[in-house]
Amino acid sequence: MRYLISVQRELPNQWLVEARLHRQPRWNLTTGGGGQAGEIDLNGIPSAVSLDEPCRAIRRPSTSSPRSCRTRSAACCPARASTPRPIARSQLLRPYPQFGNVRTFDDDGTSRYNSAQFKVEKRFTHGYTRARGATPGRDSPSACSN
Repeated sequence: MRYLISVQRELPNQWLVEARLHRQPRWNLTTGGGGQAGEIDLNGIPSAVSLDEPCRAIRRPSTSSPRSCRTRSAACCPARASTPRPIARSQLLRPYPQFGNVRTFDDDGTSRYNSAQFKVEKRFTHGYTRARGATPGRDSPSACSN
């Protein structure tokens, strides 16, 4: 709940004193990690997996049967016309290997801004005014962690 409470008091000799308390909470702020603030890769490689271990390349299975390619020319058989590309090991280790990077943003952060504002004002004749103010404030961000 946001609120602003203000109290004014007029003192003798045209002096005015004012004090304000201000509180403003914020919800659903972007949090998380990644390249940008709050960016999360849903299809990332798990951190427990090592990509340094050697392994042989795994090739995609061909879409046509080998028997039909023997009788037809390379122009009508895509498996014979081009060699299947190997699938990278890093892609196979993803939770959903059929997709690349799946990025989203997390919005579970909160913040609270609290401030106190003080003002002293002296009113002179002919409409002249002299004022002095100060605003000490504090912002308290926090994020939920799973």
